[in-house]
Amino acid sequence: AFHHSSLSPSIPLENTNMGQKVQFTGDDRFSAAQFDTIARHLRAKLPTKTRFLGKKPTEYFSGKRMIDFLMESDFHKTDDEDDRVIKIRKDAVDLARLMMASGMFVRATFAEKQVKKKDGKIKTRKVLVPLHPQRQSFVAEDEPFFWTYDPITNQSVFYGLLLLGGVAACAALPLWPVWLRNAVIAVLLFIIIGRPLAWLAVWLITFSRWNFYILPNFDEDNMPFSKRFSPIVSLERSETASGGADDDDDDGDDGDGDEDGDEDGDGNDDTGNASSDNAAESTPDADE
Repeated sequence: AFHHSSLSPSIPLENTNMGQKVQFTGDDRFSAAQFDTIARHLRAKLPTKTRFLGKKPTEYFSGKRMIDFLMESDFHKTDDEDDRVIKIRKDAVDLARLMMASGMFVRATFAEKQVKKKDGKIKTRKVLVPLHPQRQSFVAEDEPFFWTYDPITNQSVFYGLLLLGGVAACAALPLWPVWLRNAVIAVLLFIIIGRPLAWLAVWLITFSRWNFYILPNFDEDNMPFSKRFSPIVSLERSETASGGADDDDDDGDDGDGDEDGDEDGDGNDDTGNASSDNAAESTPDADE
């Protein structure tokens, strides 16, 4: 169930303008090449947080943070003023509006959703909800926007080639040296059996006070593949040892630019106290 108190009612995701591509015709300040370069830079480097949009984890940011990021980038801070793509703050705002008109991101708001945890507890989570099309305008304020622009990057090409290489290597398994086959089998057995056994051993030795994880993010479906191998190990105090305290995944810096910790992008701390239990880039809990 959603509880939403914004000024405008939310609408189904398929009714927004996300994903629509408007051809960039350029203007007096930005060429098509500059527009593409800046868009790719923002998509790769602009700090974001992750919230669920429906059942899909989605990266979001605030309009204010995007403009501040552009004004601190090399597109504005160059020694030669004539080479500056973004000369004043208004240029950055106009560029963001062009990107939004091209369907690269969508304006949203936050709603509350009841989520059932694995232990049976019910928690209230803030989720992203796209605004009505009539309110789809860019503002350089603490308002959330979520990305729909997902260009093909060199990293994606690398992982694709790596996957193809892995498939080809598996097809050539009979040609592998015996030692290499044994090593691969040992690694797979460790991932499947060794990791849970290591957790169980620590859990029993410490009388369920501590949880020891090897590659704790390896099985996280909501996390990018490149981040699943970090950290290598993790030691956490269990809830039974801490009195069953319920951890929250929010912190003081919620990623929407206002640093108030309430994640609503309005600059007002209406939650009372911001929790700082987990890292700012934590992945939200999935619905059961």
